[in-house]
Formats: sequence, structure tokens, C-alpha cells
Amino acid sequence: MGLRLGLAADMQYDKRIADLRYNEEANRRAKNEAEAKAKVFADDFSYTNAMNTHDNPLVKQAAQFQINRIGSFVNNNPDWQTNIQKRGQYQQLLRELKDNPDLNRGLATDKSFTEMNEYAKNPKNAYVTSSDAWNQIKLQKENYLKFGNQDGQAAAEKEGRKAFAFVAPQELADVNIKGLEIGSKLGTSDKFVGGGFGAKETRVIVN
Repeated sequence: MGLRLGLAADMQYDKRIADLRYNEEANRRAKNEAEAKAKVFADDFSYTNAMNTHDNPLVKQAAQFQINRIGSFVNNNPDWQTNIQKRGQYQQLLRELKDNPDLNRGLATDKSFTEMNEYAKNPKNAYVTSSDAWNQIKLQKENYLKFGNQDGQAAAEKEGRKAFAFVAPQELADVNIKGLEIGSKLGTSDKFVGGGFGAKETRVIVN
């Protein structure tokens, strides 16, 4: 009798150990799966290959920080899969991997860099890409890659990092050309008016 009770006690003890081991393995598996899923997000093409050299390390750093947050959350909340509120918190942590200031700025900047490259490749824009205006835009790109602000270090210190915005020089050139065209059609007309000897007013007229 005593032997049977002893065996039963041992079996219950072993069962508790097995249950604990099973729960621990389940928790660890869930944690690993959550971190793996987060890493998949972080290793996405948008985070690595497509990112410019200024934002790439910042985005990776932010992604790693978020992965650590997710791992810590899952580790401290073993019921995150069954608790609706905690499941929502987990989903929010995942969303923040793909919606944060560094990533959004980097993706917007990459888009502008692509537009700039496409513009430069177009043969019709060859005369513009050899101009001083184009050199200024290239300088703005260099500024961004160095400081995170296309207006340079002083602007970065004052305004912080801002996404690079490409404005085609042709748009500026069109404004200048229109100004010259209008200017060439303008003339002046003098009209003598009262108010003293030789007093006159000058009016602008379109020829």
C-alpha cells in the first residue's frame, strides 16, 4: 500500500514536472514564433535593400528595439495569445515595426531619390542635368545622406531630420522662361502729370 502511494505521489510529481515543462516549452515556442514574425517584418525589403544609406542603420536600430519590446512583452505575458486585450497590444507592437518616423522618412526619401534618378535618365532632361540647378539638387542629396536634411547641417540641427523632397529643375526653369517671355513683352510709357516741372509717372505696358 505504501509503495503504491509512493509511486502515485511520484507519478503526480512527475506529471507536474511534465506539465511545467510542457507549459515552458509552449511559452518559449510562442515567444520564438512572435520574435520570428517580428524579424520577418524587420528583414522586409523595405527595411534593408531599398533603404538609403542615411536611414538604413536608423531603421534597423528602430526595428531591433521593437523586436526586443515584442520579445519582452511576450515573455512577460504568456497569455498574450488568448487574452484579447493583450493580443491587441501585441498586434500594435507589430504594426509599429512598419509605421514609425524613421521608416516613413526613409521610404519617402527613397521614393524621391528614385524620381530623381528617373529624371536624370531621361534624355530629354540632359540639358537640365548639366546645369547649376541640377548641381544644387545633387548637393541637397549629399546633405541628406550626411545630415538627414537636404538643407544641410544647420537645418538638421534646427529642424531635425526631414524627408528629402525632389523638385525637378525643369519646373523651376519653366517659371524662369515664362518670366523672361513676359518681360520681353513689357515696355514703359511716360506720362507727364501735374505737380511740378517735369513731373511724370512711368507705366508698364504690354507690347
